Amino acid sequence: MSSQQKRKPDGLQSDAITKPKKRKRKYAQQNAERTVYKEIVKENPAFEKYYKAQELVPVAEWDQFMETLRQSLPATFRITGTTNSDAHCLRQCLQEKFFTELHKIEVDGERVPMPQPIPWYPDSLAWHVSLSKKFIRKSPLAKRFHNFLVKENEQGNISRQETVSMIPPLLLDVHPHHMVLDMCAAPGSKTAQLIEFLHSADTPVNPIPSGVVIANDADAKRCYMLVHQAKRLNSPCFMVTNHDAAVYPQLYYHKECGNRVALLYDRILCDVPCSGDGTLRKNPMIWHSWSSNLSTGLHKLQLRILTRGVELLAINGRLVYSTCSFNPVENEAIIASLLRRSEGAVNLVDVSGQLMGLRRIPGLATWKVMGKGGEWFEVSGVKGANLPRPFVESMFPPSADEAQTLGLDKCVRILPHHQDTGGFFVAVLEKSRTLPWQKKPVQLSTAAPLPNSATQIDKPPSPATEQPLEKPLQPPDVVPSPTPEKIQSHSTDGEELEMPLCVNKAVAGYSEASTDLEVSDHSLPAQHAVVVKPPSTAAYNMYHKRGRGCFKEDPYVFLSSGDPDWKMIMEYFGFQQDFPVGQLLTRTESGKKRNLYLSSRLARELVIRNGSNIKIINTGIRALSRCPLNKGTCPFRFSQEGVATLLPFVSMRLVSMTADDVKTLLQKPNPLLSDLSSQFSDSARHLSVGPVLLNYYPSNSQSDQAEEPLPGILQHSIHLSAWLAAKSCRLFVGRPDRYHYLVLLGMEPDIDQNLDTVSSSSHCDDNKEL
Repeated sequence: MSSQQKRKPDGLQSDAITKPKKRKRKYAQQNAERTVYKEIVKENPAFEKYYKAQELVPVAEWDQFMETLRQSLPATFRITGTTNSDAHCLRQCLQEKFFTELHKIEVDGERVPMPQPIPWYPDSLAWHVSLSKKFIRKSPLAKRFHNFLVKENEQGNISRQETVSMIPPLLLDVHPHHMVLDMCAAPGSKTAQLIEFLHSADTPVNPIPSGVVIANDADAKRCYMLVHQAKRLNSPCFMVTNHDAAVYPQLYYHKECGNRVALLYDRILCDVPCSGDGTLRKNPMIWHSWSSNLSTGLHKLQLRILTRGVELLAINGRLVYSTCSFNPVENEAIIASLLRRSEGAVNLVDVSGQLMGLRRIPGLATWKVMGKGGEWFEVSGVKGANLPRPFVESMFPPSADEAQTLGLDKCVRILPHHQDTGGFFVAVLEKSRTLPWQKKPVQLSTAAPLPNSATQIDKPPSPATEQPLEKPLQPPDVVPSPTPEKIQSHSTDGEELEMPLCVNKAVAGYSEASTDLEVSDHSLPAQHAVVVKPPSTAAYNMYHKRGRGCFKEDPYVFLSSGDPDWKMIMEYFGFQQDFPVGQLLTRTESGKKRNLYLSSRLARELVIRNGSNIKIINTGIRALSRCPLNKGTCPFRFSQEGVATLLPFVSMRLVSMTADDVKTLLQKPNPLLSDLSSQFSDSARHLSVGPVLLNYYPSNSQSDQAEEPLPGILQHSIHLSAWLAAKSCRLFVGRPDRYHYLVLLGMEPDIDQNLDTVSSSSHCDDNKEL
């Protein structure tokens, strides 16, 4: 307010203050009048002409096909969970508490459609729901069901995912020991499925599988969205990298015996960028923007990504190629080109006997290619030199005899009108031998052991006498890249040796995969702290234009067994001597550690050996968090995300609780110890003020501390991070987790019920010794 306004009487000041509000209201009315949303016309003659000529859809089904594309896509969701017991409990809750009641609702003479399980998804863990806004608005039960889905989706217990998007991870057939790569992972719904399958055989004694899931995306911003999507599954065997999938580098790790090996993947998901015309039902703007030129522009990129994928695939490994496009130039043409180049090293897998109940059609054996002006190319006599840019020979169909040899009918194509879904294409490939253009394995010399001191890794470990490797043969139609620059590597005696960095060849576009490339080396022991710094901004942006402007990643600092914070944690919580302390990491190189993350052994090796040459966005689960330090207590507490993983290694600060204690602790922010059972009090009597781990074991469990079963549906053990005070106990459990447990326990909390972990009660600050 100006000085003149300050000298005015109070009445004038109030008028002056209200004028901007009137002006704002006036502008809002004008904007409302100007904003006119035109109805999207779901027609495109070029689209119909193109796909009618492809004979993709039978003539008798064409009208139904087009009518389905003009309709909105129904809602589908998948029940998530890294353990089968969690997922099955939630499924039972949905069936018993909501689905049976929804069937009785009638609004304006119309009944609510009954949710239906997707018939081909295992264990009825995926569901199809048709719930309109009218039902949600007028029916309290429908609204409660909708709120439940929203809450569970925020927590990650269910995942809203399109039906056809669930197919590729199922066909990939992931097992706990597999090395898995998702080349184009964002936004992460398929990645979440891969993580679930990796943890499908988890047990309370062995919660960390030996495999790993690496999720990659070329867009840095989408990588952070990918972290948010996948971190809800609490997996220590998960990594997010930011790199161009078409030139994804060869990663290295060390086996337990100390040998340095190239990482080749047992399973690779190659869900490539595409024109997306299979998503017309959820992206209606594509009706206006669709053109056949979109597919021709993406063809080369898709082929390069798939080629790099099979190069990184292990012998007898499986790769799934998928797009959400109808166009054969993005689908069958890509597969045919790769099979032709591989000369029998890669073959299509017949999956017609899998996912019974999924309606599909086989891949096309022939198709047409449209020019930029809408004219059709003649297939006969096509030569690369005679084709205008950007058209290439790989876009055109094979001959009839070659198509039969390639077996393109083994591809899977999903049409929207068959089962009320989106459009999709899937091809499953297996690699039987080394690709023709891959170089032969080269044996490298032995590297020296690490010094007996803290080691800071700014570059990957390199053998001192390694010789430059030959340039590998290039696959057809791949433009050679410039020779990678030389770097400085430190030998064991302190001298700097000039040598080429193998991983940079892959970054620059080389095909570096080999099946038996390994050298003898020593793994980094847990006695040494390890600092892995991210690649420098200049070197990273030289190959990644999308990386500019993104966040600078903090280093990965792996703890040593002599770390003072770890010694305090180990003594306070009674961690076993065999706990892999070297797999704990923090993201700060100096100052106090705020959080400690736990990664699997393989994830740790991959970060240490490759973290300075590829941008690793995230890895590990938060296991321990810093809390307010009271005299005589540990500065760290258990994080709820890592409780199940740490429990097998902890022998102290454990408190047992009954079924009534579970309900009380979840409903009240800071219950008094007098409100809890005598068993809880007896178990906590000898403990001082500080962080604890609360455990409940149902009567059907194998634990010696089994209690009476919980009410409701939840019938498995519960482990909760908490703070034990002199007169009360407070959970370190977030509101979504509390809501989830209470619903499974049959408590049905109100959507607005206060379930916060912090309370204003005076006794919560009473932290005197017991």
